[in-house]
Amino acid sequence: MNIIQEPWFKAIKRPSRYIGGEINSIKKGNDRIDVSICLAFPDLYEIGMSHLGIKILYHILNGRSWIRAERVFCPAKDLGDALKERGIPLMSLESCTSVSKFDLVGFSIQHELCLTNVLYMLELSGIPLRSDERKDPFPLIIAGGPGCFNPEPFSPIFDAILIGDGERASVEICKVVRKFKKRRFKDRDALLIELSHIDGVYIPSFFEVEYDRESVRSIENRMGTKNFIEKAIIPDLNQYPLPESPIIPNTISVHERLSVEISRGCGRGCRFCQAGMIYRPVRERSPHSIISYAEEALKNTGYEELSLLSLSSGDYSCIRELLGVLMDRVSDKKVAISLPSLRVDSFDPEWLRQIKRVRKTGFTLAPEVGTERLRAIINKPIRDEEIIDISSRIFASGWNLIKLYFMIGLPHEKWEDIEGIYTLSSQVSRQKGGIFRRYAVNVSLSVFVPKAHTPFMWESQMYPDKAWKIIKMLKRSFHRPCIRLKFNPPEMSWLEGIISRGDRRLFAVILSAYRRGALFDSWSESFSKEIWDEALKEHGIDPEIYLRGRDRDELFPWEHLRCGVEKSYMFKEWERAKEGKITPDCRSKCSNCGVCDSKDIGPKIFKDIGVIELSPFKAKDKRSSTKRFILVYSKKGPSIFLSHLEFQNMMIRALRRAGINMEYSKGFHPMPKVSFLSALPVGIGSLHETMIIEIRDPDMEKESLKERINKALFEGVRILHIEELPSSKINFCVDQVVYSVKTKDRIFKYKNLKDFLSQREFHVIKWNGRRVDLKAQIKEIRWISENELVVTLKNIQGPKLNIQETLKKIFKLRDQDLHRSEILKIDEAVNLKTFA
Repeated sequence: MNIIQEPWFKAIKRPSRYIGGEINSIKKGNDRIDVSICLAFPDLYEIGMSHLGIKILYHILNGRSWIRAERVFCPAKDLGDALKERGIPLMSLESCTSVSKFDLVGFSIQHELCLTNVLYMLELSGIPLRSDERKDPFPLIIAGGPGCFNPEPFSPIFDAILIGDGERASVEICKVVRKFKKRRFKDRDALLIELSHIDGVYIPSFFEVEYDRESVRSIENRMGTKNFIEKAIIPDLNQYPLPESPIIPNTISVHERLSVEISRGCGRGCRFCQAGMIYRPVRERSPHSIISYAEEALKNTGYEELSLLSLSSGDYSCIRELLGVLMDRVSDKKVAISLPSLRVDSFDPEWLRQIKRVRKTGFTLAPEVGTERLRAIINKPIRDEEIIDISSRIFASGWNLIKLYFMIGLPHEKWEDIEGIYTLSSQVSRQKGGIFRRYAVNVSLSVFVPKAHTPFMWESQMYPDKAWKIIKMLKRSFHRPCIRLKFNPPEMSWLEGIISRGDRRLFAVILSAYRRGALFDSWSESFSKEIWDEALKEHGIDPEIYLRGRDRDELFPWEHLRCGVEKSYMFKEWERAKEGKITPDCRSKCSNCGVCDSKDIGPKIFKDIGVIELSPFKAKDKRSSTKRFILVYSKKGPSIFLSHLEFQNMMIRALRRAGINMEYSKGFHPMPKVSFLSALPVGIGSLHETMIIEIRDPDMEKESLKERINKALFEGVRILHIEELPSSKINFCVDQVVYSVKTKDRIFKYKNLKDFLSQREFHVIKWNGRRVDLKAQIKEIRWISENELVVTLKNIQGPKLNIQETLKKIFKLRDQDLHRSEILKIDEAVNLKTFA
């Protein structure tokens, strides 16, 4: 079943999250499909669809003809409650197949605060929450992602956990499942044993753990297979190209841009950074593949921004040349480029010149701490003068805002380091100059969490009460109007710290917290520390067990999981931190961390961009003549659940995919000259919508334009008619709109309509408190039958009601009455006034 066809679905908030059918999504039938896998992201759609990893795996898996990969995201609570109430299982976006019907369900664990969402999705799918409660071989519930480098607190959920890179291992897992299905094996343990032979695959049920009161006493493999799990690693990323047609989300996602992974891993060795350890060694994609991919993917998506992703984008070996070539190729299409992750000591002023050729994207700098002394301890030797100088250059180049990231609670922190956060931020804000300095600097503050597989995993974590004292002090200090302080509640870091170095005893706590209502714990508005306090107390667990400092020889819960960097190396780094000693970038001097071998695994660097032999660069069309067209289009099917802003974005990207050379506004943030004459309410279809576009193509004819746009549009949207507008200036507006309203129930009472028509004025109060005379807004209501009306609304000046609110007020209806109705916009009268 497809829930978007159900009447109750119209009441769901942000319904575009659940409609599927996105541009570039892949739908496969069951013919010749041997293995089906549902890629599950335990957060909202707009978060998951901003994550590059799930898009990469989606296309790799679907690239095999015998694999069908689909997606599911954690529904918001309103939809989750509606599914539970009606006994409807959680279903995939592509085919509306129940998650429980797939052979594999693969969860992406990006952080520790998504675990209750995993349980929620399993429960909505009708799948037992513990692996030992699932008796049939399928579906196999597996997990992967950076949060799996210490999966022990949530390991009882999963049949298998993938540690490390997933590109190759995910296909190998599907091959094993394929073999077992073809042989019709039902032996779950035999299947898991076979999976355990794949690099990076960890079977939690094979390992037995014994505990002392506070720590782990022993970890043993009861099945006699591997005692240690080495992470899966892709030595050369270029063997796994990025998807040239990535899915375009229906909603406005967290990151509205085309993400390009230019490298994986980091050699800097920041001692607090888990990603810098677990993703080693540094592996760069070739500049040729990046440029080729960017051009093709922009063509296939219509995005207006290109983001060069890496743990430190400025460290890409030939980033200066790469940025120049990319800007030469995309600037004429008004595509901006951003570098979202930068180290101050890799900064190049040339980046500023290149980036602002189109528009100024965000600039984020991460000093991490307020003093040079503490930066040496964390192995991030950046001088204050460097940060201030770079900030000055950024502001001088026309940027109005810089974001600064800081942490509190790091090892060996002193009060002067905390004061240094304010001092350094103030110095950066002063570089803005001038009188318009409001919000020149956004300071983002978080509490340091000691993570597994880092040199600081032996350290203790700051408790929330102390963190709040520091935050309140900084809030008092940041009274300058040009600095804004943002922070995550320390209680969320407290929970993250407990789980990140936790063991299997915590699973009972996670399960208990979920039963008590914990959900979306990574969202501050949903997080409840009281729930977690009660769950810890219920199971007699003191959080100090996990937040305390550790002894040198203590056995960690993740001891049997190897990230490649040796524990002895991390201990040496911990010792060097106490002395403030700097360890150089491993790309310039090997520090013998243990991750590289003498054969396949090692840094892969491209120091020279080489000769670029790709599609020829097209010079910008300098012809000044433009054409304007008025387009009439219909909006039906799943597209009715797109909000007006979502629909605008979708249409503009469709124009870009169609290769339409749009005219843009001037200024620092050029926007395409596209106008929508009216905003259609969510959930209402239309046979007549109007938009006006201006294009820089004097040879474009209207029939060719119509054909090209229609090929690029979302399901249910179609251009019906196009007319070219005169070159003179035009003022346009919608005079009136006509709706057809049908219902199977007799909700329209003639008495209500008669009462309304008999009054000279009919004043109602909008949700925002403004007063509206509904009689002035209505031109006509025609009664077609007892179950059908035609309503014509005039476009009056000032506040007005939309069609749903109009019907509710006149006929005294409830929301659920309208949800069972079909409202269709059938016409609108557009007034085009030409003037010199």
